[in-house]
Amino acid sequence: MLTVRIVIVIMLLAAVGGAVAQELGQQRVARLMVGLAGRIYTHRRSEFQGELAMLQSLPEETGLHYAVGALFAATVERVTLGKALTIDNVSKTLGGTRALDTISLDVPAGSILALVGANGAGKSTLINLIAGVEQPDAGTITFGGVDVRSAGRGGIAFVRPESQLFPDLDIATNLSIGGGSGRGWVLNAKAEQRWAEQALAQLGVALDTRTPINELDHADRCIVAMARALQTGCELMMLDEPTKRLTPMGVARLQVAMDHVRQRGVGLVFASHSIDHVFTVADRVAVLRNGCLVHQSEIADTDPDQLVRHIVGASDEASAA
Repeated sequence: MLTVRIVIVIMLLAAVGGAVAQELGQQRVARLMVGLAGRIYTHRRSEFQGELAMLQSLPEETGLHYAVGALFAATVERVTLGKALTIDNVSKTLGGTRALDTISLDVPAGSILALVGANGAGKSTLINLIAGVEQPDAGTITFGGVDVRSAGRGGIAFVRPESQLFPDLDIATNLSIGGGSGRGWVLNAKAEQRWAEQALAQLGVALDTRTPINELDHADRCIVAMARALQTGCELMMLDEPTKRLTPMGVARLQVAMDHVRQRGVGLVFASHSIDHVFTVADRVAVLRNGCLVHQSEIADTDPDQLVRHIVGASDEASAA
């Protein structure tokens, strides 16, 4: 439904652009459209600079049609495909210990990857590398085909409610601060609350946005932090043990929110100790043991017993015997 609405808007923009072109000139409108396409699909903005240069050599009418096509294609690609994360032969040593050893993983846009393993397996280290908290010693991490070390980690959010939310402020205020609500010099509490309600509705959640963060349970705090990340343009979320300390009802609410994030074309990577939670929300699973990737598969292609064997190394011991 979201994709259809955005495509309709772009088609209307194209129609309006044709009319405006009669007044402003087709070449000018074409440049505006290609510039908008670049803003919609930020990680390919440099390519759209080349598109702008190409427009100079095209007849005005042809250039306008070309620009409409570029704007339409960029919008559809952004909404339907998103950005994929690729981890290629990444290694990291911490305190003389090989925390990660030549890890290679892919996270397609709009998918949920669960990282599982025992304490010290390397799950948190890998999440820290993706989020930019640590830098790999070797290997590359690319997002949308661009090396994150050279281009930065725009669009990647490490969701940590304990450090990203202001506990004494209410939900609406937390979401509006740096969240793109258009908050200006004049405070409009009602407008902030409506905007926050819409932001939470995108995650399938309804909360009283006047509630202070410190009165929420951990599940709802995490959901508010996820909503804030979405409002800032997040296209990949990292969560470290998000279901830890949650009640079954809290886990269920968080899983609903994660599923809504996936439906928006945003990828998620989360670490978990709970095998049950992995099978209820993830599309894919990767098992780390002693810093090594020992198993990865679609969630439909494995079962809890197999994952447990990979986590503890029982499959290796059986094959050695």
